[in-house]
Amino acid sequence: MSCTGQVLFDLRISAGELESTFMKTSSRNANLRAILADDETVQQTVHEMMTAMKSVEDEDVRGFRLASLLEPDQPVFGDESCTKSIQLGEEEYQLLYELLKRTSGNKPLILPHHARSLEQLSIRGMSYDTLHGRNFRDSNIIFQPGEPRLTIHGQRAGAIDTIFQYQYSADGEQKTDYYISIRAHFPLALPAGTTDPYRKYGFAGGFLCKPEISELHVINASNVISHCSVARVRVIGEDCIHVLPLDRVGKKFMLALLYTHH
Repeated sequence: MSCTGQVLFDLRISAGELESTFMKTSSRNANLRAILADDETVQQTVHEMMTAMKSVEDEDVRGFRLASLLEPDQPVFGDESCTKSIQLGEEEYQLLYELLKRTSGNKPLILPHHARSLEQLSIRGMSYDTLHGRNFRDSNIIFQPGEPRLTIHGQRAGAIDTIFQYQYSADGEQKTDYYISIRAHFPLALPAGTTDPYRKYGFAGGFLCKPEISELHVINASNVISHCSVARVRVIGEDCIHVLPLDRVGKKFMLALLYTHH
């Protein structure tokens, strides 16, 4: 009897606690609705919070999209309905000219100074934005320079400054493609006998760079490797950043992984 009484007693207490929780929650909801209805300051604050949360919710979550893994050969795609005409800056135009001259061989080129800028670009199923865009978190990237200068490992990191669609003529043939201008981080020059501690982990381990972003690059959209995160660290008494690749570690890695499992 004592055991049964104890069980019933505990159930009565639990039921009371549950009812109390419902009552508290209902009261809080009622109070919150009253505050939202009457207090204009709170209304404005909540509206700003909801707008910010909605913009974050609508972003691609970097590193959690399977499209680039399942279909690594997806074409580059831009929403052309949101483009606007721009004039390329002198440095930007010169870099684009040098890039197209290398890739076009000796074909005569007609290169206009105007282009169509885009807010976003989809590359292999992943969305990329500019540093000044709404989804600015998607602007940090690792890329292959059009001309691999000033780099030992062939990869650089930076922030997308402009995404544009460019139409030009090569030997009388009209061509249209997507290009990206990037403000790149300078490579970190380590003292003699010192190596980047992250390089030993391969591409997935990332690499070190200087914190400053200034050097301009113009690349074809296909030269984008992946998104990246940037974290400030201090190595050998020097302030620098650790660039860590996101999304995927490359098509070769996925093929090797599939081969291993078969």
